[in-house]
Amino acid sequence: MRDEHFYTRALSLTSKPELIAEYYIGRAEWYYKEHQYDKAYQDFCSAKELGSDIENHWGFSICKDYINADDNIKKLTEQIKHTPDDYDLYCKRANFYLLKREYDKAVCDAVKAISLKPCPDTYKCLDKLTVEIRECNVHDAVYHSKKKDLINAYKLRIELAIEKVKQGDNQDYWVKRAELDIDKIIEMSKDKTLALFLKVNFHGRIYNFDGAIRNCKRVIEQSENRTDKLGKALTYIYAQQLVFLYAHKEKFREGMDVVLKYSDKPYYEDIKKGIKYIESFTNIFVDILRKNCRTRFKYTKQRNKDG
Repeated sequence: MRDEHFYTRALSLTSKPELIAEYYIGRAEWYYKEHQYDKAYQDFCSAKELGSDIENHWGFSICKDYINADDNIKKLTEQIKHTPDDYDLYCKRANFYLLKREYDKAVCDAVKAISLKPCPDTYKCLDKLTVEIRECNVHDAVYHSKKKDLINAYKLRIELAIEKVKQGDNQDYWVKRAELDIDKIIEMSKDKTLALFLKVNFHGRIYNFDGAIRNCKRVIEQSENRTDKLGKALTYIYAQQLVFLYAHKEKFREGMDVVLKYSDKPYYEDIKKGIKYIESFTNIFVDILRKNCRTRFKYTKQRNKDG
């Protein structure tokens, strides 16, 4: 998945009409997913002027609805005056209010539709609104937050991204969106090594252990080059996390290499604390091995029983 910056740069470098149209559509799709329908509409129209057939594009119709939202709301309002009990009109108007980010009016129309006809379709309309409102608000929190609140706004959108990826909803976009937000946090943070661990945590939570391992190695490499006490502490903390990630991938040899590398250099000055720290590495392996053995034992036992 490519973001708006890629397409903007690509547009500035190419002169081929077919590629320009393709890049406009790509950037329009990104803007659409960001709920920036005005920018998406402009890019769709630019691609159309270059000969692209975008009339049936999944995002273009929504963008046209956004541009014509005021007119459509007026038409629907007039129709509602003549047929005030038509629940479908309220559902349609609710969607146009949503595009305009007039959330209170959108919810009122959805609730009215439910009161007129409490059926799965009207409940689905309200459910869709609440999901869309939350997503729009998370994006708006980033767009409109003051500088001092930006990191928290980015973290809020990262949490939403994790939920979306786990649900299988537009995974490529949300992974890319979260990684860009994490990069912004790293850029804004005073301690970039500490902030970089957000990438490790993100990939771990979406079960992309290869990505988490790759970023964990980067964090350790950075923390090892530091001379301050926090840097040394981070090295051992992240090393322990790396062992945990290797264990999840059943890469026990790689994990043991990490254990051996750091077990003879415990961070703690107190020997007892140092031993306890080293034991924590071992405990991770023991827990994973026990679970692994129990799973394989149950599988073997069941297979013997079946066959």
